Amino acid sequence: MGSMRSAAAVAAAFVSIGAARAVEAPLARLGHDVVPVSQAIALELDPRQPEYTGSVEIVLDVRKPVRSFRFHAEAIDLLELTLTQPGSSSKPIRLAAKPSADGQVEVVPDREIPKGRHTLHIGFRNNFDTQAKGLYRLQVAGAWYAFTQFEAIEAREAFPCWDEPAFKIPYRVTLTVPVADAALSNTAEESVVENEGQRTTVFKATRPLPSYLLAVATGPFEFVPIPGTSIPARVVTTKGQS
Repeated sequence: MGSMRSAAAVAAAFVSIGAARAVEAPLARLGHDVVPVSQAIALELDPRQPEYTGSVEIVLDVRKPVRSFRFHAEAIDLLELTLTQPGSSSKPIRLAAKPSADGQVEVVPDREIPKGRHTLHIGFRNNFDTQAKGLYRLQVAGAWYAFTQFEAIEAREAFPCWDEPAFKIPYRVTLTVPVADAALSNTAEESVVENEGQRTTVFKATRPLPSYLLAVATGPFEFVPIPGTSIPARVVTTKGQS
């Protein structure tokens, strides 16, 4: 009799869990009338500070005339949004941003956006996260570092983007950091310029990737080369761990 009651209790628990899952609203998906083609991301990072600034330029394919579209930017202070059409003599389209559900932002232009290729320019300011997600900072042995953890949907907490794996596009990352710090991303360095105590590193464009596979890190890293590999390889460690 006791085992029957236990089985009934387990069954009731499964029914309860199933009902709870059934009422959970699924994440809203972005539309496909306006889709990204490529994205450039520029970040000014100093993990000693609680916040950072940046900008993105996203080439968009507008597949039909629209009066609004959405992208991801969760709890990010969007400072300026404009839309330009390469080769067009018309003035940039000004955009108003309205936060929506699931870390989305609805963009409403001051006039209809025509079909074709456009470039979305966004300047923004954001706080570093203090947990191991998004773009976060932490202190190790007295030194400050910044890292990223974007899987599965945390890139939207770091910078404006189309944060769904269906959108696979090439990214070009530029990092400006204190000259004493190293800067890392997915690809090899394309150029490095130092000016007034800052180092700006432009990384080569990635292959088409979903946003969650991007990676960024900065801080006083140490590097240990790995000899005998067919391609250059190294281990990156925090200060004093090489």
